[in-house]
Amino acid sequence: MKQPRTLVKTYAQNSSAGGPGLTIPQAVRTLRRTFLRSINFVTLVSSGAVELPPSATSLEAALDSLIQQTDDYRWAIIRGHYVFYPTEPIWDEVISGVVITSSPRIDAATEYIELVHDLLPPLSNLQPPVILGNPGAMLYAERVSLSNAAPLVEHLVELLGTNVTLAFAIEPALSGVPVLNFERI
Repeated sequence: MKQPRTLVKTYAQNSSAGGPGLTIPQAVRTLRRTFLRSINFVTLVSSGAVELPPSATSLEAALDSLIQQTDDYRWAIIRGHYVFYPTEPIWDEVISGVVITSSPRIDAATEYIELVHDLLPPLSNLQPPVILGNPGAMLYAERVSLSNAAPLVEHLVELLGTNVTLAFAIEPALSGVPVLNFERI
């Protein structure tokens, strides 16, 4: 079994931060590379810089260390996927009346984001994924189904389907508008 690299080495090699701290997206992406795991994240809350623990021996310990540095975030394992997301209650809101069955991921995500716009006004500016590259790639074309009713964050995980090599990220684009994206890990 391939052993994860140490956090200290990975931080030094992979961080683009100019100082001792990382942004939440930088920290999560570094943990992805370090532990070779899919970690999904939502970063719409600015919480300042965080530091990765040099002695963490597990992904769980590293995520615990991150949330101890900010009251703005939490992490959970949802349907077998690690998710790092804000503590705001909106992410726990149950969205019901969802009828998305065996749809290509890109279509399912776009349709779901439109539903979120209608039901959760604070997320009315959340943008669906942008296709980069081949629209027929499995990243976009793989068929997924969503539960009729589930918390917002759980529906986001359902958009991954059964593909354990994918992760989602919701983060601001350069314009500041939040965008849902899928990434192959």
